[in-house]
Order: sequence, then structure tokens, then C-alpha cells
Amino acid sequence: MKKKEKTIYLVLPCHNEQEVLPKTAAELLSSLDRLAACKKISRKSRIVFVDDGSTDRTWDVICRLGRQDSRVAGISLWKNLGQQKALFTGLMAVRPFCDGTVTMDADLQDDPSVLPAILDAWTDGFEIVDTVRIDRSCDSLPKQAGARLFYCLMKLLNGGTCMEGDYRLLGSRALKKLSFCYGSPGVLRVLIPRLKFPVAAVPFIRNRRPAGQSKYNLKNMMLLSISGILSTPFFSRLYLGHRRRVNPWRQIQKTMNLPP
Repeated sequence: MKKKEKTIYLVLPCHNEQEVLPKTAAELLSSLDRLAACKKISRKSRIVFVDDGSTDRTWDVICRLGRQDSRVAGISLWKNLGQQKALFTGLMAVRPFCDGTVTMDADLQDDPSVLPAILDAWTDGFEIVDTVRIDRSCDSLPKQAGARLFYCLMKLLNGGTCMEGDYRLLGSRALKKLSFCYGSPGVLRVLIPRLKFPVAAVPFIRNRRPAGQSKYNLKNMMLLSISGILSTPFFSRLYLGHRRRVNPWRQIQKTMNLPP
């Protein structure tokens, strides 16, 4: 029996990234071509940029890229929700259309060349495939220090588990289970380990940003830390026990090139 090729959506949150998106799209479309040619994914696979309330021409660039290649899709949020909420919203929006998702940054620092290894681990039966940075030399010293402090704190509050970064694959079962957490003030790298699926780890070296400037400053790091604390088991139980299910489409202003 012929094995069904799986459809993967690459989900990339972006805020004011008009300079780097054309290069990102070109690089990832080439990756999709190579993966489809060797039967690792379906040719229905797509790149989905989630515009997190950008104030520059980011959405215009996404639409232009979508007109050039229908495999480039876009989701525009009503306002700037922050990177984690934008990522979460994008995942929940595309969940009905694909067999799995790969989340990554829009600035090409998450190396696309490790996608074959990520997909191989998924094929081997892992519902979650995480990536592990083995070199942070491209980050500034303050950012490296802040990252170490953040992950130490999250691991302490989360029973020793916290993923580093957001470059990972989630299969359909993991996405379905994660959907019950949507609406919480959650940080995915804290919430996902609690889904209790086997996790594979793929090492990679983080690239330098090819264009544009990083939007990740001290304020964003502080907000991420607060959201991370609220994602830990104690606060999650308090919050999730007193909330209604949230519809991710209420955060979305418009979409482009997603299935009807």
C-alpha cells in the first residue's frame, strides 16, 4: 500500500519583519520543494506567516509573496498580541488543514537545513520533535545571560522541564491536546512538555539574522518571563479551571491562501 505523504504547515509569527520575509520565503519554499521531491511531505504543505499587528508593510509583503506562490499563506491579527500568543493563534487556526506543524522564527535564525532530521524523527513515531541549540554565539551577551536566567527559573517552577526556543514539530495529536490550553496566558515552551507525549530532540546551530533588526528586547523578555510563570502548573490549574473555551478566529482579522 502506498504510504500517504503528510501535509506540514510551517508557522512563523512576525512583527515588523518586512525586510527579511522575502528571503525567508525563498529559503523555505526551496526547502519545501526538496522535501516534497524526496517524498517526505505532501506538495500541499505551506508556509504560514502570522502578522502580529505589524506597523510596517509586513502584511503587504506577505500578500505579495502569496500572489507569487500559493504555498505562502498569511494570517493577520487584529492587534499586536505578542510572539507567544501569535504563535499559539496560528497553530490553532491551521490545525484542521494539516497533519503537523513546524514552528520557527521568521528571521531564518532557526536553520531550515535541519527540517529533514525533524521530519525523520516524526516518521519514527515521535509526536513532538524539539530542537536544541548547541551554540548561542550569535546572541549578544545580555541576551545569553537573560536566556539562562529565564530557563533556570522556568525549570525550577515547572518541575525541571522547559523547552528552549520555539523551533519544533507538533503532530496532530499534540495539537489537539494543546488546543485545550488555548486562551491561557501560556508560553508554549512551558506548556508543551506537559502534554506528556514522547519528545525527540534534534541539535542545531542558530544562524545569524540575515536582514532587519531583532525585536526581542528587555521588555519582551520580562513579559515572556511573566507569561512563563503563569504557564506553570500552579497558575495554569487556577486559570484553566475558571475559563471558557476561546475561539482563536476571534483574534484574526484576515487570512490569505488558507484552505476555505
